[in-house]
Amino acid sequence: MDRRAFLRASAGAAAAAATGGYSAFAQTASQSRRISIAIRPEQALGEIPADFLGLGYEISSVARPGLLSARNTAYVQFVRNLGRRGVIRIGGNTSDFSSYAKDGPAVCATKGTVVNDAVIRDLGEFLEATGWQLIWGLNLGSRDLANAIEQATSVIAGTKDKLLAFEIGNEPDLFAGGVAHRPKGYSYADYLKEYREYKAALRAKFPKVPFAGPDVASHTDWLTQFAADEGSDLKLLTHHHYAEGPPTSPASTIERLLTPSEGLTRMLNQCEAASRSAGVPYRICETNSCFGGGKPGVSDTL
Repeated sequence: MDRRAFLRASAGAAAAAATGGYSAFAQTASQSRRISIAIRPEQALGEIPADFLGLGYEISSVARPGLLSARNTAYVQFVRNLGRRGVIRIGGNTSDFSSYAKDGPAVCATKGTVVNDAVIRDLGEFLEATGWQLIWGLNLGSRDLANAIEQATSVIAGTKDKLLAFEIGNEPDLFAGGVAHRPKGYSYADYLKEYREYKAALRAKFPKVPFAGPDVASHTDWLTQFAADEGSDLKLLTHHHYAEGPPTSPASTIERLLTPSEGLTRMLNQCEAASRSAGVPYRICETNSCFGGGKPGVSDTL
């Protein structure tokens, strides 16, 4: 089934739900309100990119030998079933506490993950088997540029043409907050200076290495500024979005998850405007229902 047929079928299912085809769901979600949906297949508003699908992993997942590996044939098939093209994004909070050791033991840990050549080669073979591409997040939090360059060298060698882009730092707009990688007052200007230092060092060794960013959690103004400052030299603009969180908050509920979000609409409009202005695509490269590991009754519920 092609994407347009899929969308038409999905819209038809939604119409059935709204008009009684799935009455229990309709009554819960819409409080018995009738919803009318008009399908106009001749009116195309846009096209879903072939590599729209994505899966995001903490770098600690890469450090688990055999997980992201071509030898894990069941998981390879699962990813291939999702689509012939897509993007694997490696990063997360663990990436800014991680390190690289060429021949050292791989370590999977929240604050102390270590990746080596063996697990990175496994990842490259996994990408080859699935046909998907890679966004890899380098550790900016620890400010160990030499180790980041060694890691990037291994990633380039291990993943070859499957590397879509490097990101530098995970959610740097929160570096002065809970993760405490930087002192209070750390600004976009501070991040841009550090980003360019990493970029210059990597480009000195790999002149054509591709980049994406700024990989922010919530400060979309950082993305807008980054598009203006670096847009001509980027593969992608990147942003994160979580509908709910933290899981300990009583306000993170299934009811709120199902409520339209003006904040999300505003963020996407800002990303779209920055993307058009810079002439570079944007990607929500990390997203889920509830950050911090999810919440029972919210993340595990339709």
